Amino acid sequence: MNKRESFSTSCIRLGAYYNYDASGERNLKLTGQTIEITQNGQSVYSPVLDQQTLYASALVTVNDKGYTKHYFEEGKRICSKIGSGELQNVNQKVDHMEMDYEAQRSIQTEGITNTYEGCMEITPYINNGNLYDNIIKKYEYQVNSGEPIFYYHSDHLGSASYITDSSGAETQQLVYLPFGEDWVDKKYNTGQFETPYKFNGKEKDQETGYNNFGARYYYDWASIWLSVDPMSDKYPHLTSYNYCENNPIMLVDPDGRDIDPANKEEWNDKKRMISLEFGLAFRKYEQNKNDKNAKDKLAGLSSVLLSMNRMEKSEQMYSLNKRFNGINRTTYDPKSKKITLHFTSMEMFIHEVTHGGQVESGKLGYDKTTGNPVAFDVFDEKEAYKVQEALYPYSVPDEIRDGNVNYESLNSIKVGKESNFYQNIETKEMNGNTIENGIKLKDNPNNLFIDNRKKK
Repeated sequence: MNKRESFSTSCIRLGAYYNYDASGERNLKLTGQTIEITQNGQSVYSPVLDQQTLYASALVTVNDKGYTKHYFEEGKRICSKIGSGELQNVNQKVDHMEMDYEAQRSIQTEGITNTYEGCMEITPYINNGNLYDNIIKKYEYQVNSGEPIFYYHSDHLGSASYITDSSGAETQQLVYLPFGEDWVDKKYNTGQFETPYKFNGKEKDQETGYNNFGARYYYDWASIWLSVDPMSDKYPHLTSYNYCENNPIMLVDPDGRDIDPANKEEWNDKKRMISLEFGLAFRKYEQNKNDKNAKDKLAGLSSVLLSMNRMEKSEQMYSLNKRFNGINRTTYDPKSKKITLHFTSMEMFIHEVTHGGQVESGKLGYDKTTGNPVAFDVFDEKEAYKVQEALYPYSVPDEIRDGNVNYESLNSIKVGKESNFYQNIETKEMNGNTIENGIKLKDNPNNLFIDNRKKK
């Protein structure tokens, strides 16, 4: 299965043994210190594997100190609960359970009658009581309410950035270099939980420093995998040991086999929602082609889908940054050469996607060296607000509603905490055929960016 089964080193005096289930998932880890034995002048190092970790499932791990229960949301680990509770003697016999079939039949018959009369629920009973309260509960130890709980605060790649306890106090801070190597690992209370789940949310083995992705192990210090990619035939242009096409900021590798864009799922979800809205709007428009609202909404949705399709086909890299508050904007990073759509809601996502479409059509550009927007004019913002208003009328400020978008009205609204957000916006229409700072946008090979260092 191309799996690492054991590890031993004399440098740090650690050894390990790994076992895997039929599907290739690691289900047991034995670790311990190595001891040095000298015989006839020769030193031999032998590990004493006295520390055990059992991976009962993806949700529970058990070691010598107790167990850890993990909670996930859409595949991302969000919480770990440390416990030491256990069941009583498993050999103890459970009380005999009896069922009164006549009483059960009577209850079901009554339920059928009630359903017919309007009650849409049948509630069966066993032994006149709750199974858990009557049978199971008395064989359990009481849950220890003092068992600590820790929460993960992850970045867009799923890497744990902050760990907090149940009161919200910070217990650990983690910062990574681009390829996952630990840069900052700060513990605020060394006696508390220290997460082994770090880069991409994967477990980092303390004894080796390798990250267990499932299909294979990743060595972040060297930025390579330790074994051949099982799906290497899908990427013939890449070495089998390459991590995420050397693009760890934008891409993640779920289990060491395939590559997924970090924002692909969120992008696709939003596109499905918009496509569904388009279908509904089209049917409404077909019923009454004189309905101006239906016509405007259909045009707005069509414009958004066109922009998204252009962005998908572009060689330019885009990313999404869903935030709970702050300014909605589209930015360009000269270092990563990535355009990021920052948005707080669905309506603002549509607004920023419109700007993405303007980038692709050459209406809007960015300075290569500073990242500042170039050729950003009132008409670009008017188009974005028009699409936004057609789909979500009440999300647009009153000052610029009904197409009343100009320099004065834009600067009369507050964007985030900034009241003069649009003070530098161009008042004349700028596009791909407009000379800006002596350089035409269309002169750029991809019609997107301007290098102001070349201006005449």
